[in-house]
Amino acid sequence: MNDPITFDPLGTVRVEFDDETYTLTRPKMGQWRYFSRRWSEAIKEAGSQLTELLTKLDAARALLEKSDNAKNRKAVADLSGEITGFNVQPLYEWNIPWIREVFEQLGDKPLPEDVDVWPAWLASDPALPNRIIGHWQAHPKASGENPK
Repeated sequence: MNDPITFDPLGTVRVEFDDETYTLTRPKMGQWRYFSRRWSEAIKEAGSQLTELLTKLDAARALLEKSDNAKNRKAVADLSGEITGFNVQPLYEWNIPWIREVFEQLGDKPLPEDVDVWPAWLASDPALPNRIIGHWQAHPKASGENPK
């Protein structure tokens, strides 16, 4: 079986699924900066949300130490559950919009509108945006004629 994602030495990226091939062209500098910034912002937002939950959990634990009662135990348990859910959940909320926008702007065709038909590795791999951005950065467009 072929790899479902191909990183071409000239900077293009090809994704294959359901007998379709979707190709991303190399971005211009402004586009690369835009997509890099968008992904960095998504990661910062995720970090901020996790930090906020951890701060609330610390406060709830401190309150529980002062007053061990059912209400405070429930608050700690609820926040612990939220953090566990946050940690095990891939970055779907940030991954999917970023990938969709990249393919809309730089793809030869947009990805299917219904994300439920996307392969799981495309929708849920939080490393994929970094891999694409890094590939574009590491593979500048070669000068001269394209190989045939």
